[in-house]
Amino acid sequence: MWHIHTRPPTDLYRLPSNKLNITKIFICLLLTVLTVLQAFIIAQDATHSMPPTNAFYVASAMSVTTYLLAAYLTRRSRRAGIASPCILFIYWLLNVTCHSVPVYSYVLLGSYQREKIEFDLLAVAFGFTVLQFLLHFFSERLLIIQQHSIKRQSPEIFASFPSKITFHWMTSYIWQGYRKALSPEDIWDIPECFKSSRVVPQFSKAWEKERQNAAAKNRKAKSASTPKTAPTEYTHLLRDGSDRFRKSSSRQRHTPSLFRAMFKTYAPELFMSFAMRIGADSIQFLLPVLTNLLIEFVQSKESKNHTEWHGYALVGAFFVVTFIYSVLFNQNSFRGASIGMKVKTAMISAVYKKSLTMNNETKRSFTVGSIVNLMAIDCQVLQDVTSNIFVILSAPFQIIVAFYFLNAKLGVSFVAGVAVIVALIPLNARISVLAKRAQAEQLRVKDERLKIMSEILSGIKVLKLHAWETSFEDRIKTLRGRELKLLRSAAILNIINVFSWLCSPVLVTTSTFVTYIFVSDQKYLDSNTAFVSLILFNILSIPMNRLPNIITDIVSAHVSIGRLSKFLAGEDLNPNEVIRERIADKTTFEGQVRSLRLKGHEKNAVSISNGTFLWDRNMSPVLKNLDVHIPAGKLVAVVGQMGAGKSSLLSAILGEMEKVSGEVVVKGDVAYVPQQAWIQNMTIKQNILFDRRYHHSRYTRVIKACALQRDLETVIGGENAEIGEKGTNLSGGQKQRISLARAAYHDSDVYLFDDPLSAVDSHVGKHIFKNVISNSGMLKNKTRVLVTHGIHWLPMVDKILVLHQGQLLQAGTYEELLSKDGPFAQYLRNYLMEDDEVDDPEIRYIRTEMWKKVDSVTSDGLTSADEDDRPRRRRLRRRNRLDSTTDSAKTEDGYTSDASIARHGYKLIEEEKSSQGKVKGSVVWDFIRAFGICFAVSLIALLMVYQGVGVGASIWLSMWTDDAYLRNLSLTHTETYMTKTYTYLAVYSALGFVQAVCALAFVGNISLRMVVASKRLHDALLGNILRQPMKFFDTTPLGRVINRFSRDVDMVDSSMTRLVRMFFQQLFTVLSVLVVITYTTPVFIAAAVPLMLVYYLVQKFYVPSSRQLRRNESTTRSPVYSHFSETIAGASSIRAYGVLDRFALESQQRVDVNNAFFYAFSSVSRWIRIRLELLGNLIVLFAALFAVTTDDLTGSLVGLSVSYALQPAWEVPSKALDEDWPQKGDIIFHTYSTRYRPDLDLVLKNVSCHIEDGEKIGIVGRTGAGKSSMSMALFRMIESAGGSIIIDGVNIAEIGLHDLRSRLTIIPQDPVLFSGTLRFNIDPFGNYTDAEIWTTLENAQLKMFVSELPGGLSYVCEEGGQNLSVGQRQLICMTRSLMRRTKVLMLDEATAAVDLETDELIQQTIRHCFKDCTVLTVAHRLNTIMDYDRIIVLDAGRIAEFDTVEKLLENRESIFYSMVKEANLLPYNHDRERTDPGGVGSGSGQDENIGMDPINEPYRARTLSRDSSL
Repeated sequence: MWHIHTRPPTDLYRLPSNKLNITKIFICLLLTVLTVLQAFIIAQDATHSMPPTNAFYVASAMSVTTYLLAAYLTRRSRRAGIASPCILFIYWLLNVTCHSVPVYSYVLLGSYQREKIEFDLLAVAFGFTVLQFLLHFFSERLLIIQQHSIKRQSPEIFASFPSKITFHWMTSYIWQGYRKALSPEDIWDIPECFKSSRVVPQFSKAWEKERQNAAAKNRKAKSASTPKTAPTEYTHLLRDGSDRFRKSSSRQRHTPSLFRAMFKTYAPELFMSFAMRIGADSIQFLLPVLTNLLIEFVQSKESKNHTEWHGYALVGAFFVVTFIYSVLFNQNSFRGASIGMKVKTAMISAVYKKSLTMNNETKRSFTVGSIVNLMAIDCQVLQDVTSNIFVILSAPFQIIVAFYFLNAKLGVSFVAGVAVIVALIPLNARISVLAKRAQAEQLRVKDERLKIMSEILSGIKVLKLHAWETSFEDRIKTLRGRELKLLRSAAILNIINVFSWLCSPVLVTTSTFVTYIFVSDQKYLDSNTAFVSLILFNILSIPMNRLPNIITDIVSAHVSIGRLSKFLAGEDLNPNEVIRERIADKTTFEGQVRSLRLKGHEKNAVSISNGTFLWDRNMSPVLKNLDVHIPAGKLVAVVGQMGAGKSSLLSAILGEMEKVSGEVVVKGDVAYVPQQAWIQNMTIKQNILFDRRYHHSRYTRVIKACALQRDLETVIGGENAEIGEKGTNLSGGQKQRISLARAAYHDSDVYLFDDPLSAVDSHVGKHIFKNVISNSGMLKNKTRVLVTHGIHWLPMVDKILVLHQGQLLQAGTYEELLSKDGPFAQYLRNYLMEDDEVDDPEIRYIRTEMWKKVDSVTSDGLTSADEDDRPRRRRLRRRNRLDSTTDSAKTEDGYTSDASIARHGYKLIEEEKSSQGKVKGSVVWDFIRAFGICFAVSLIALLMVYQGVGVGASIWLSMWTDDAYLRNLSLTHTETYMTKTYTYLAVYSALGFVQAVCALAFVGNISLRMVVASKRLHDALLGNILRQPMKFFDTTPLGRVINRFSRDVDMVDSSMTRLVRMFFQQLFTVLSVLVVITYTTPVFIAAAVPLMLVYYLVQKFYVPSSRQLRRNESTTRSPVYSHFSETIAGASSIRAYGVLDRFALESQQRVDVNNAFFYAFSSVSRWIRIRLELLGNLIVLFAALFAVTTDDLTGSLVGLSVSYALQPAWEVPSKALDEDWPQKGDIIFHTYSTRYRPDLDLVLKNVSCHIEDGEKIGIVGRTGAGKSSMSMALFRMIESAGGSIIIDGVNIAEIGLHDLRSRLTIIPQDPVLFSGTLRFNIDPFGNYTDAEIWTTLENAQLKMFVSELPGGLSYVCEEGGQNLSVGQRQLICMTRSLMRRTKVLMLDEATAAVDLETDELIQQTIRHCFKDCTVLTVAHRLNTIMDYDRIIVLDAGRIAEFDTVEKLLENRESIFYSMVKEANLLPYNHDRERTDPGGVGSGSGQDENIGMDPINEPYRARTLSRDSSL
């Protein structure tokens, strides 16, 4: 009532005044008037024999007061937005019940004839009371004020109180699910109180308070431990920063308590649910009392000393008590599930936010796989425990109350039962400790398995190209084996735990009855004592059966809370590492104060003063003593060798690194373009807009400036074409240009570019530089920091920073740095000497002029030998260089043709579909086979014996208590009496022992065999996933697959044992109940048949909706993990753009969608539970009714009947291959056709060609011609749709994929590494010796680098190779391919991320190692294949031309000629080389081509000024 009185009007719903509300208030006032009138008439009536007492007036006054209060609460509920207040429904229910008594008395005694007026008033008042009660079965219609979702509101909001407690509001949805298959669109929105927007802030507030308290304790402890002595000359005044961090990290720290934060947040709701559970448990103990009275009633019928209505009252009491228990229990369970859902929502949100803010030290401790495990498993564990946490108090309460009643019934004998339970406590305590250890170790191994699985899925293309599936499959199986070993240990512990508690009721009952027989004087066990005690023991068995489960859950929860606490308490990136001054801040007083403090930096957009930075506190600084000042509105380039710290400098500006000393100031918003483009699984347009408002003119400018216009024109669907996860259907250049477009559209103040132009060819790079980055581009007024290896851009920048080993060596303009021989001049010299000829004439001209200037200022000019060697090296590079990622491939570089996709619809990633209809028999059969058919049959047999023996023991007990000889207490001490007693006792004990043995066998069977089933199902799943074609991974989000290996596998590991065990136990319990009641009262069959029919119809009505909701809940869980994985990959970009809150909100919305299905499933479960319990209550009703109405029943049979009625209801077979196949490398394409997926168009059409062994073949073609498709077909990444590919006489379609891919070599573009040692990454099968690996590392220019690493080949690479630079990763991937040296080599952009000097050395290595091999090069730059033996020109999936370079160029109508012409390579001949000895190009010839291009104007002006100064 106080809640209704104080509750303010809700801002979500409104209850307008309506007829129902007015009628309720009117009846309350009318009843007030009738009560006053009735009291007045009775007071004035002198005909009464007795005048009204004071109690009558007090009762009348109370009635008037409660009626007026009910009227007020009705009105107040409407204003507070409560559609159906429970207090009013309960009040009117009690009112009707209480008014029924006087009305019944008037009628029964005939007083209505003498006191007609009083009776009429009473009858009218009673009629209006009944009407008012009936009106409260209907709820008042709520009007929604704020509609936060497009989905319809949950019907629970509009339901009345009776509908809520019986879950009738779910009936329409269940009916809908029965009539048709439910889809996600059919679900309603989750109630507002369960949405993340309401749940997350509550927990976040409590958790933040805990963190602040822990931080305060740490500060206090630190100040207390600091010595207060004055410093001396021996005191180190300046300590090394890294040492300071190590000491601080090693000090004992107070950590915030996650449990305390959760308790403070959810304790009020939990206590309310606890009250319901205690109420239900208390009411449950009325059942043995009623049973005792019923047995006494039946026994009294023999002496004819009974009242008929007394029996029927007991029957009604049984039904009422069981119904109230069902309502309270189901409400408690529903509320518990809802609170558990809140806990899971808050935990997932906390983990998600933490993953976006954690620093690098925390990131190294928690891989992506382990964080996904926290979200998928640990959060779920907390949800499950919260849902059932009530058992931890409910079970002891039930045990204590049961002992109280047992003591009253059996006396001191019940101590024997207590002794059994006490004896089990230390055993289970020890088991809990061991289980906790096993659980913690199991989760650690599970984290490692999921981490490796996540890496496998991320690098699946590399695995398939190198035929490494078996190696990584074995690695996963090894981890799974360790996990299964721990699962088996946990299963054994669980067997002991469950067995002890499952047998405890049998042991307690047997020991108690044995003690009772020996202790009692009569040595007789009567039916009243036996079956009332048996009911109490049945009640006692419920908490005993649930205790092991909740103990196991609490152990799991303790481990999960510890893991989550460790993660959430990890350190975050310090937002104060970088002082950010937003432009708009100067309008506020605080902003003006900050501007005054930063006055020295006002001319610089980015300033770093004496900055020292490190990635990890346990590592040495990466950047040291930096003083960097980047002027506002200027373009600044950052250059240096590989590993110099260029990308780290950008990270320091973004606040991604740990600052040891110094100050970093950034003015304005930041946009960041990372070296590896981060692309989301959404449309091209959505990736560019990045949730910013669409402006057509700016969007169009960005598209043109980033050279995306042609891509959008060639892709049907254009800007609305969907991009696959991680940009699977885009080339590297396309991904980088979309990333650039996102930054350009963002319209920030500071732009950080981490070498984005390395991923595009020179033509596109020039276009982007001129239109986006340069001082004539669309960002010309912005501050731009460009990390680049493209030295030809340097003359066009305003300032250059030269880094070396984390230190700033030089800084200044191009002219200033080149005017003297210093590090920058030497850097340019090395690059210009090693650089190759580029396609673009303007860039060639710029490099020519740069070389002249560098050559004039460097002190150690070229030797004659160097001069002679330079043209030769350039020609070699032209022949063999593998260029960086370009856009010639366009859609071809992906596995999916965008054009083909668009013709069939723009959707690439299909929504996860759940099965519909019944669970397929094949699924059940597969599970049974995994479990073991013989073991499954024995499982059922054991349970049948267990339940049969239990029924037999109860019947034997009934016979024992009904034995006429033993009922004659005068024969108590005779030998026959004692013999019969001991016989009954011995048989009963033996049956209990047999039941215990069956229970042990049953639990052991199901627990141990479930581990075997889990292993078989996981291995089958793993093998199936690894052998899926690439089209599966292109169209399936990684998070969806991870969901299968995390949550679903964990379901089989931990939950299936309990679910299967409980299913069979409940099934056979129901059967035993029917058997026993039918045995005692055969007439029960007449009631049982229709009840079973109703039971069948209710189940048939319920199952379709429940099954579909469960499936949809599982499928909507995958997008949560997919979005999380996508977010982790782009965390640095998300932080740089300042959109953490938006991504957190999107994650919460996905969680809400998943919770909507869980909430509906929980409601449906309660709907069926309360109806099945109602049927069970009817069984109790009929059992009691037949006991009352049947004359020839004994007390023992009645007790037996009622006691049972109260029980709660890849490699394929292939032709043999020679060990050294292929021996020559002869390749034949014979009318070969292929497509990426069955529903797409052909990408290669009737391709026929013969590539002889040892030939060097270049594959070229325009966008979408089929170049990359040809390379993918050779490795059978896509399968043939017609024709064949024959290598050395073997059709590759007739051999296994592993055999094929292990005999070919490809050097791919993507540098993918896996967590593990360097040796494992180079040679996962262990086929090569260390000496061979070191030789290959030397050829790949990695020997010195690896030898300097701690551990050498045993150096551990982190997840994805995060502790190595991109270039170092690329060289390691190169080493893999060099190890194989097969006769067929496919090259595709192998050296995109290494510097030019290393690239030249690698090219020499490839020429040396594969000189006798067949080499196929997918060429994205024509100059790389101009000296190849022959060229394949593809056009629209067909071979248009196939000949030598000379013959193709002779035909001016050929496609190849037009492509060479477009690339400005037509002068390519021997005369050109003779006229261009420098190999850089003729300056005079290029001037005419350049004209007055704006890109060269800055360079021309600077060149003239430099020449004049010289």
